Amino acid sequence: MLVEREASRVAREAADALRESRRQARRNEIGTPTWTGRFGGQPRFGSPNRGNGASTIGSESLLARMRHRQALEGQAPSSPTLAARSGSSTPKSLVLISQIRDFLVENGGSASSKELVGQFAEVQGPDAIAEFRKMVKQLAEFRNSVWVLKEEYT
Repeated sequence: MLVEREASRVAREAADALRESRRQARRNEIGTPTWTGRFGGQPRFGSPNRGNGASTIGSESLLARMRHRQALEGQAPSSPTLAARSGSSTPKSLVLISQIRDFLVENGGSASSKELVGQFAEVQGPDAIAEFRKMVKQLAEFRNSVWVLKEEYT
């Protein structure tokens, strides 16, 4: 019962994060890069003149800037241990739910249970399987013997 409850919570949070990501992506015009800032708006990181011989920014510098920005915004630095302690979804669960959604989209918006299990055979263990089940239920509805992606995730 405890595993099911935790799996439901993780799946719900991952689905919410995915839904929010999709909502934000829809705000941009088609063809607009969403992470470089090259077209429209200010760059989100790095130098806008990077291709013009400007010095490149190392990963340590980027990470330091991100930590500084998160501190200014009042957010805790993102790390799996902090995410687990605070009760938020782990990056692993966000990746998995995105992969499930992408698989369903690639299959025309639906897939059988057998196809899903076959595609995600690496999901093993009672806890992981429970989370996987809950994620599928968050993303899709079971109709006519197949899982059909909910409209909000298309």
